[in-house]
Amino acid sequence: MTIAPFNTDVEASETAAGHIASVISAGPPDRERWAAIADRDPLALPTHHPRWMDVVTGAGRMKDASRSYTFDDGVEAVLVMASGSRNHRGGPASLPLGWGIGGAVATEPLTGAHTAAILRDLRNRTSLRTTVWPAAAQGAAWTAGRDALDDTTVPIVSVPRRAHVLDISGGFDHVYQHKFNKKTRRYHRLALAHGVEVEASDDGRLAPVLHELIHAAVPRWAAQQNEPLWLARFRANRRDPLTKFDAITRGMGSRCRISVAWVDGRPAGAKLYLLDRNVESIWMALDPELGPATNAATALHVEMVSTACELGCGYVDFGESGQSKGLEDAKRRLGAVGIDYESMAIERLPISRVETAVKRLAKRAVGFRDVEHDLHADAGHAETGHAEASSAAPAD
Repeated sequence: MTIAPFNTDVEASETAAGHIASVISAGPPDRERWAAIADRDPLALPTHHPRWMDVVTGAGRMKDASRSYTFDDGVEAVLVMASGSRNHRGGPASLPLGWGIGGAVATEPLTGAHTAAILRDLRNRTSLRTTVWPAAAQGAAWTAGRDALDDTTVPIVSVPRRAHVLDISGGFDHVYQHKFNKKTRRYHRLALAHGVEVEASDDGRLAPVLHELIHAAVPRWAAQQNEPLWLARFRANRRDPLTKFDAITRGMGSRCRISVAWVDGRPAGAKLYLLDRNVESIWMALDPELGPATNAATALHVEMVSTACELGCGYVDFGESGQSKGLEDAKRRLGAVGIDYESMAIERLPISRVETAVKRLAKRAVGFRDVEHDLHADAGHAETGHAEASSAAPAD
């Protein structure tokens, strides 16, 4: 199949004249209908399914704020949203930072006319701020929808993003030979030569290994960012406690896999990813010495892609890459294509501007240095968890 993000002119052109679809009905989604739509949508990711919302509302202590829409052309859509976390500031979000990729699922491909109607509905609601950080595969439709709105009474603040997506619909042999580049294939052979053995499980028993690798890197993150160690540890424990990984593995069951690259009984790296119709690469953490020395990251990526191809998945979303050249190059070696898109915040008050100013002042006060990190840089949000972990953490 051809993945939509590689052909996005349709969404933009259909909304060039400012057409906005009419909403026949809007409100909380029926769970069974939501699941059916998610199962049908070829672009849907695991975090777009109601089973993921159960994880978010449980472990994340949030409320399901998702919205269901029926349009005048018969298209049905569900915007996946949550709100109410004590760790989330500013109102409903699709999805809150640290909880995967947001956006909508639909019975037909969404155009800018549909997303414009959704954005107008959100803007008419009472929240001070509502954020939408969609999957890159949906990005063009959301940008076209924003451009179709001419009423600026309630501003929509957009932030440029860049993510990478790998089409795996041709099967593993095709991906390995024609998508992975020569370096990736060579790194994989070297990993095998170094004795890397990848163990994968969907029962959660490997979660402590991943958690330990992530949190063992905290002192390095703190040093790189000139951040007090106690603060770095506090933020890491708050963002990614072991209970969060346990909740994800329990809630997603066979749709969540954790893989560990072992070398002589030592973990060189670990990875967590979600599988359904498509794949969401969530976390990866490497031992700072053993991981690079044994090409463990490549072995973990190959295992994920092989498993996804075996299950018939369509594409892998490697998540936000930001402006990191290292992440860009690593994902391109795997055959992933970079997609520029935007996240959006509908704000009745200039919350984003104030938050940015406060963060800037706080960082200046402690001498904090912003560093391009790999943690959470492969799935989800790179700033605090639309991403993949390696040997460094994002500054939130």
